[in-house]
Amino acid sequence: MGMDAEAMRTMLAACVAMGTACAAECRQHADMDESCRYCAMACDEMVAECRAMMDAMPV
Repeated sequence: MGMDAEAMRTMLAACVAMGTACAAECRQHADMDESCRYCAMACDEMVAECRAMMDAMPV
């Protein structure tokens, strides 16, 4: 079964939006809790990977 590129793009865009929001929220608390700093970094990495995947997908 083939991949539906438009559905995949939509799901990746949703992941980017949620990861961006999560990272921003965690950065607000990063000075109080080290786990928030790590969460923000993980979200930033996930957003970067999702964007790279979206850029690599055929149009």
